[in-house]
Amino acid sequence: MTNQQIVAAYKQEQNIPLDTPLYTYGVWRNQGFQVKQGERCKHRVKMFKYVPAKDITSKGRCYRNCMYLFERSQVEPINNDKRGG
Repeated sequence: MTNQQIVAAYKQEQNIPLDTPLYTYGVWRNQGFQVKQGERCKHRVKMFKYVPAKDITSKGRCYRNCMYLFERSQVEPINNDKRGG
């Protein structure tokens, strides 16, 4: 099962519409959003995390880890406006 399938199954279990975006902090940051101050994670889901190998002779590994997911209502666009103050 892929992480996308795991999240889809979680949404069905929790009666969350499938088109509702649930992403980790890092994914929201990459999309130009910041988790709002004071927000706490509403969704904890065990998903797979890949750890790359330390050298080229060995393989990376994959393990299940608890990921913290945030809804769209918990984030806001990052303000890149750098004003002197």
